[in-house]
Amino acid sequence: MKDWRVNGAIFIVVKNLEEVDFLLEASVLEEQRIKPILDEYYKVYNDTNTEEAIAQFGRISDRIMTIETSIKYSIYTAILMSVIDLEGIVNCFCFYNGGETVIEAIETLSLSNKIETMHAILGIEKFKGTKPYENLKKIVRWRNSFAHGKNTYASSKSIAKNHTSEYVYKNIEERMIELIEYMNCYIEVLDHLDMINENEGNLTHYDHHCIEEYIKKFKSISYINGSPKEISKIKVADRLMLSSHNFVKHTLDLSRD
Repeated sequence: MKDWRVNGAIFIVVKNLEEVDFLLEASVLEEQRIKPILDEYYKVYNDTNTEEAIAQFGRISDRIMTIETSIKYSIYTAILMSVIDLEGIVNCFCFYNGGETVIEAIETLSLSNKIETMHAILGIEKFKGTKPYENLKKIVRWRNSFAHGKNTYASSKSIAKNHTSEYVYKNIEERMIELIEYMNCYIEVLDHLDMINENEGNLTHYDHHCIEEYIKKFKSISYINGSPKEISKIKVADRLMLSSHNFVKHTLDLSRD
């Protein structure tokens, strides 16, 4: 049997979860730094709606807002690339459990229909209606909204309503709840494929387990008014660190040796 080469999406998922982890720690430090500054700000500006007050608040909070925005983009990328990784994993599953003829025949089907077809081939009860099926539909629906230029926080049934609906601001805690929700969907679909896989060996690998460790760590975070209070010091298993932060740090460390 030929070796199956992954598309590399899994590494981008892990990279962005690592970035989120780093940025969360940065947000805690920044919140601690600006707290006494904001306390003084509110003593000076009783009316925070004046032009001067708004400008001053912007200068104080600029760094924390940048961190929040970076967390949002890293979360978006992690969710988006997790679905792309699922595409590769499902194709791998179909190839090793159905053969080359099967995978070529069902190539254009949706992810859910590919798995449904494999259920039939393997003599397993229907995929539709199961929890993994619902989780797959949920995360693919998010991907489709995002990929088609729609806002994921609004209804995607109408393009006009989607883009003209009121903007929904989400703080860090709400963003993390969203990330955990969709990463759980992703992991449960992978677990399902591993469970029904009849080929030797698992479809998932070390980096998929790193994702589970990150999610466990993210679930342990406590928040105050939507901002992280403290970050657990639980260490994710040693692995090749791909984030720009760790790459630069590693390079600097080497230069000092």
